[in-house]
Amino acid sequence: MKKIAKILGLFLLSIGLLAGCGQDSGSGTSGEKVKENKPEFTENEKLAKEFINVFYNVKDKEKAQTFMKENVHKDVKDFLMFGAGSPEDKNALTEITPIGSSEFEEKGEKAEVVKLEAVNKEGKTITIYVMYMEDKIGWLVREDRATKAEGKEMFNQFEEAFNKGN
Repeated sequence: MKKIAKILGLFLLSIGLLAGCGQDSGSGTSGEKVKENKPEFTENEKLAKEFINVFYNVKDKEKAQTFMKENVHKDVKDFLMFGAGSPEDKNALTEITPIGSSEFEEKGEKAEVVKLEAVNKEGKTITIYVMYMEDKIGWLVREDRATKAEGKEMFNQFEEAFNKGN
């Protein structure tokens, strides 16, 4: 639970990342691709894809907030709802594809990380991690927004958690 709490704590410190205040690093790298040719995605992978689409692409704030109320963990719901359904096109993502998911356990607490790839408005393929806690979406971190030290550290921790379960 401490690792999960640390990940969430780091993300709360980097609120500007969700608001898009971070500069684009321009690297455009998404690390090594590990796509599997699997015909179906898990329910959490499907939900993570829908979450990313709703969070970044749905311009209907009411629809976005309804989705968030139903699918996001209570501890972060209010914060994430603040950014959902933003009319700013700068956050738009296309070709959102689940890559895989990984369950892990920290000190008796179970969680799951879903890895996705998407294309940002600059046409770069990026990696996004969505974490589940208690069967709800707990947080996300986006590679192209993780430009400050806290964001990079959090992205690396999500990546480590994903790789730990695989």
